[in-house]
Amino acid sequence: MSIQGEVVPGNIVTSISGRDKNRYYVVMSSCGKFVEICDGDLHKVDKLKKKNVKHIKNTGEDDEMLTKMIVSGEKVSDSEIRKALKVFNKD
Repeated sequence: MSIQGEVVPGNIVTSISGRDKNRYYVVMSSCGKFVEICDGDLHKVDKLKKKNVKHIKNTGEDDEMLTKMIVSGEKVSDSEIRKALKVFNKD
């Protein structure tokens, strides 16, 4: 996975512009130039945030378990998202 490459569901990304600058998210779906992202806190699984791919940066990381769940269509909980992002949100 390249840092500036294609963003796919399960990738962990950071916002590079907007009010949520420097906040980490998990990509839940990708469609063209927009992605739907979730952090399990402000943007929960039930209400995903739609963001232009120009305004995010791919960290090159992903959580294997989450990726499998998202791709297979299984229900992902907010707590699982928060747990995956805990490593990144240590500030």
